[in-house]
Amino acid sequence: MKHKSDSLGFDSEGNPIIAHEFIEDINSALLQISNNTVETLSNEQLRLKILGSNNTAI
Repeated sequence: MKHKSDSLGFDSEGNPIIAHEFIEDINSALLQISNNTVETLSNEQLRLKILGSNNTAI
């Protein structure tokens, strides 16, 4: 069971961000960076990933 004291904040969907899960995610990202396997996106690629290719007005 997750406790309030373990929560660092909330994600965009209102789910709690738990300290040990956050640390695991950071460590995973650091490992991907060191192995050159991390996915990087340009500003345009990120915008399209978030908004979809049909939304070009923004």
